[in-house]
Amino acid sequence: MHDAQLMQTEQTPPLLGSSREGMSPPTDPDLQVQVIRSTVHQIYTMAQLKCLGSCRPPDHSSYIWFKNGQKVQTKTSSYSVNVYPADSYSCAVKGQEGFPSPSVYAPKLPSVSVSPSAEIVEGSSVTLTCSSDANPAAKYTWYKENQTLLSEEPQLVFSSIQSSDSGEYYCAAENQLGRKTTKYIINVKYAPKLPSVSVSPSAEIVEGSSVTLTCSSDANPAAKYTWYKENQTLIQGPEDVYNFTSISSKDSGIYHCKSENELGQINSTSVSIDVQYAPKLPSVSVSPSAGTFLHDTTWLIKRQYHLSNSFMNQTWQDPAQFITVYLHF
Repeated sequence: MHDAQLMQTEQTPPLLGSSREGMSPPTDPDLQVQVIRSTVHQIYTMAQLKCLGSCRPPDHSSYIWFKNGQKVQTKTSSYSVNVYPADSYSCAVKGQEGFPSPSVYAPKLPSVSVSPSAEIVEGSSVTLTCSSDANPAAKYTWYKENQTLLSEEPQLVFSSIQSSDSGEYYCAAENQLGRKTTKYIINVKYAPKLPSVSVSPSAEIVEGSSVTLTCSSDANPAAKYTWYKENQTLIQGPEDVYNFTSISSKDSGIYHCKSENELGQINSTSVSIDVQYAPKLPSVSVSPSAGTFLHDTTWLIKRQYHLSNSFMNQTWQDPAQFITVYLHF
């Protein structure tokens, strides 16, 4: 490689005041390094550089080139090099090595700032700004994690940011000498969305079985849940489920949940629980409760069965008397 060969013959000590000693030499504003052409490879860039002076005819001047502040033995105004990410190149007119041109170099790792700097809340206006030290000046592109191009400006603006905007964003800074990319994660906070309530098992609910109610709500930060039966609080906490280990007929009713976090709260729609059960022990009452059975008297016997909510009326006829029996189911 041309650049490697030049470095092998380099014996010149660093310039006084060079970056190796922690100082930068003064630069000549009349000189500049121009990137004539470049080809970007995976780990380096092949570039042709040219030293230009606005007040001196370049063809009549001898030039000295510097790599990372150290002299490279060449006298021409053009220089072909393999530029690596940490490299910088400058030039000077021979005899005025203490006043080199400003250095050219690939972009440094970009930094991202966010405004406002506080927590990002859904609906607010948010601006991401990407910046990178580079010469020539870098051009910027913004991408989201799926490689969708979002912007070709240093700033990425969300006028009303949404929860769906959460994710990984990438800012790429690029010039003729290289490209650097940095990642920034957006975490949008938002109040709970409308919860949904599911019942498991979804089949007919039979007394004595195990039943689970689940409340689901999208929220950031995570929601806490409160369960209600006919507006009476049952349980409150981080769990989104309410369990009946052995459900009873008394558990029949209307249920709903509330989802809340520091940004808001919202109630779910209601769900009806109808517990099916077998007949309970029947009770029998006789009216009138005292007296004598007469041949032509109709006696009312009420036989109550606590089954479901249906009702059946049945009349029995006796040769001697009429007895009406009401069966409740």
